[in-house]
Amino acid sequence: MRAGGAVLLSAALAAGATGLGARARLRTEREAHERERELTADLAHELRTPVSTLVAASSLVAPITGQLPESGREPVQLMLAETERLHRLVEDMLQLSRLEHGDGDVDLEDVAVLPLVREVLAARGWVGDVAVTSEEGVVARADRRVLARITVNVVENARRHGAGQVRVGARLERGLVVLEVEDDGAGVAPEDRERVFDRFTTTGTSTSGLGLPLVRAGARAMGGDAHFDEAPGGGARVVVSLPRAGTT
Repeated sequence: MRAGGAVLLSAALAAGATGLGARARLRTEREAHERERELTADLAHELRTPVSTLVAASSLVAPITGQLPESGREPVQLMLAETERLHRLVEDMLQLSRLEHGDGDVDLEDVAVLPLVREVLAARGWVGDVAVTSEEGVVARADRRVLARITVNVVENARRHGAGQVRVGARLERGLVVLEVEDDGAGVAPEDRERVFDRFTTTGTSTSGLGLPLVRAGARAMGGDAHFDEAPGGGARVVVSLPRAGTT
């Protein structure tokens, strides 16, 4: 074999080996991700009953907390708060598992986005902290409950990690409803914009790391998606796309 042919053959073999290695790594990553999903679901199911028992016991203690001596009041209040946080974590894990496995009971209907956003902000007491610039008449084909949860999570994320006023906008674009939430914080580095949608990924705060994974899983369960982008002012922007009303 001539030298040139040998070089070409070696290059082809090397390229083939590289391709096989990349596919093997991708398969391994997918398998690891699936095992993580199964572990999360199993853990949530195992924890649900004991955590529900703790919540029930806490509901009996909460009304009499004010009657406790001051030295004992703070530990009890901490216990109640942490019990509620654990309860939310378990419920989030279960909801994420259901959405990712197609068991989320998504009930699609035509949902006017602007009124729903305003309802969520009012219920959370966020009206004064969030500027809404949604177009009128933007109607998504969505599950109202899931879309409300998505709105809570993305606005809460912007309030926690951003700076200045949070901005929420909704518009129609190429047959889709696009819900955007922006902040004026430091933003998210391009290399981290996918990673933040991985479960239990946090940025050093006390969050569970399930808020944004729930956003993406909920959007995908309704036929849409979610991703991170950069806001015009340099902060973070979460973009949620959903089918518009009238689509199936």
